[in-house]
Amino acid sequence: MNNDYLLTDGPLENPEDDKLGYEPFAKNLASTICKIPDTDGIVFSLNGSWGTGKTTCINFILHYIEKQENGKKPIIIRFNPWWFTGKEDLLKQFFKEFLVVLNKDKEKFKDTMKLLADFVEIVSELPEPTGAVRTAGKLSALLLKRAAKNNEAWKIREEIKNAIKKHKTNFLVIIDDIDRLDPQECKEIFMLVKAVADFPNTTYLLSFDKKIVTSVLEPDGDCYLEKIVQVPFDLPLPDSTAIRTYFLKQLNNIFSNTKEELIDKTYFGNVFWDGIAPILNSIRDAKRLLNAIIVNYTSLENEVNPSDFMAIEAIRVFFPNIFYFIRENQDYFDAKEYSKELLQNVYKEVLNNEPPEQRKIVIRLLSRIFPKFKSVYDNINYGYSWENIWEKELRICATKRFPIYFRLSIPSGEISSTEMDTILQLTNDEKSFSNKLLELSKQKKPDGMTRVSSLLERLGNYDEQKIPTENVPNILSAIYQVGDDLLLPEDEIVDCISIGNDRRIAIIVFRLLKIYGTQDERFGILKDVFTKGNALACIVSKVTSLGQQHGKYSNTPEPEADCLIALPHVTKLEKIALDKIHNAVNNACLLNTPKLAHTLYRWRDWENISTVKKWIDEIIKSDEGLVKILTSFVIKVHSHTMTDRVMKAKWRIDLNSISPFINPDNIIDRSKQIIKLSPKWLNQDGKNAIEVFIKFYEGSKQGKSIHSIEDDE
Repeated sequence: MNNDYLLTDGPLENPEDDKLGYEPFAKNLASTICKIPDTDGIVFSLNGSWGTGKTTCINFILHYIEKQENGKKPIIIRFNPWWFTGKEDLLKQFFKEFLVVLNKDKEKFKDTMKLLADFVEIVSELPEPTGAVRTAGKLSALLLKRAAKNNEAWKIREEIKNAIKKHKTNFLVIIDDIDRLDPQECKEIFMLVKAVADFPNTTYLLSFDKKIVTSVLEPDGDCYLEKIVQVPFDLPLPDSTAIRTYFLKQLNNIFSNTKEELIDKTYFGNVFWDGIAPILNSIRDAKRLLNAIIVNYTSLENEVNPSDFMAIEAIRVFFPNIFYFIRENQDYFDAKEYSKELLQNVYKEVLNNEPPEQRKIVIRLLSRIFPKFKSVYDNINYGYSWENIWEKELRICATKRFPIYFRLSIPSGEISSTEMDTILQLTNDEKSFSNKLLELSKQKKPDGMTRVSSLLERLGNYDEQKIPTENVPNILSAIYQVGDDLLLPEDEIVDCISIGNDRRIAIIVFRLLKIYGTQDERFGILKDVFTKGNALACIVSKVTSLGQQHGKYSNTPEPEADCLIALPHVTKLEKIALDKIHNAVNNACLLNTPKLAHTLYRWRDWENISTVKKWIDEIIKSDEGLVKILTSFVIKVHSHTMTDRVMKAKWRIDLNSISPFINPDNIIDRSKQIIKLSPKWLNQDGKNAIEVFIKFYEGSKQGKSIHSIEDDE
């Protein structure tokens, strides 16, 4: 079997393919939904852990709703906030999905559609092009508080409710993947549901991992959910026998061309039941392991023992720290002699990093595939004569065979545990760590991204307790010294959401600052590293996020206890950041700062707009300067239609964001002339920025909306 047969992790659509016993549950719930009488709205929830098949169950429910003969079959509105959060306003996107569905019967719902469009127009707020505006949170607060200035929105909202009730049409709104959102986004989606949950004849089905969501909604996450969800359901427990049967059937296909003498059924059974079966808790778990085996086993077939290979791949997938330790410490696992006491200490140290229940599984599994490990725990000794037997059986414990199991173990260019440990040792010295960051930023991986993105990713997920506290200031100093050089476009993952090195850095800084228990300690460190730092974009970004915690820049304030530093601290850091901006202006390097538009917004907020305009006026006297300014205001957005499988990338420039700094009327002719002449210095990014500006300028003059212009080819 080769990797042409990789198993997809997509949800099932047809109940006939059910492998986990969800079909009866889905059928009953579908029937219940269709029989719900006219009501002011009801909220169901479907609770289940990641990978247990919530989306599959939802698909089964929809399948049976379509087949319902009795009861009112609802109109389905499927809203996945994970596709939009951080890009578009949640409320606006929610009603956009609503409008798309209603448009299928435009004549019937035309009045309701107009009301919905009017409502969105009033309460929606476009984000700045360089930073997410927490609009959903504000709008939920807007709706709940019934602010005096928004009586019109409330009036239209009531008209919408009356219109929906008048149509006597039932709606089923499905919101899936809530637990995939970050904490703030998760809170915002529940505020959104709370704001629209009383729409008549509307049923909501929310899908999430309750454990994750309640922890995000603390304090009293359970109570909060109870106020929103009237009918909670737990996903039926998956049939463990069915999962194991599925795994073994697929595994049999993978091993179909393996030499028969290499498969000892007794040995395979011992390995499987002791170490594999206990970790297969979902179909996703089974597919993850099967895919790992498929990819790596193809090139090693008949070069390794299939039972051992299954075991070591399971360790790699589910216990990566154990895997990397084994890979990097062959002497502790093959036939080389060590004292029992030494091995006990070595094994204990690495195993203690695993939770107790997981530790038991690992011990049983390692005892099966590594006799040396078993001898320490079971007092059974294996002489050197066993080496020939193990080699014959192609066992992983054979000295010459051991390395073969790890040939395809780590993707090229990724940061291994060993390299990670070496890099962390460099944090003893700020300069050394800074140089390593810059070095990795110049090393490309096969996927085109740089290795520094891998380091930042790992560091963001690293156990901060393993990082010496005394080295944290060095890490932060390095980040705010060279961080702007790490904001590389090739390191941005653009799919449903955008994740770049700026976000990776933000995660690292947040987690490192949380090591310190007081706001004063955190402020002291930030003040020091900002004062010494040269990474202007990173500094401005962090000061902005610290201000957002206190409600600045149109954000909802967080509880004081959750804020990293106090508001007076933020003011002092803003002064430091502003001084950095002035220095950049004086040194004629501000124009080349990454994320420039965001820095200009903050310069305006921290000083005044006239100073910013004066600087921009001087810059745009040259065509090159004009192009660079416009380039900084262009952003890439992603959207999809009902028939799209993936997001479409489009370019946008918000003229309302530019106009406080530059009058678009004053630069349109110059922009067209630049395109016409196409000077040699004009690169592709600059050309794209000018073309996008012209497109949006002309579209706005025609009265088109920003989304309409965006959709024009």
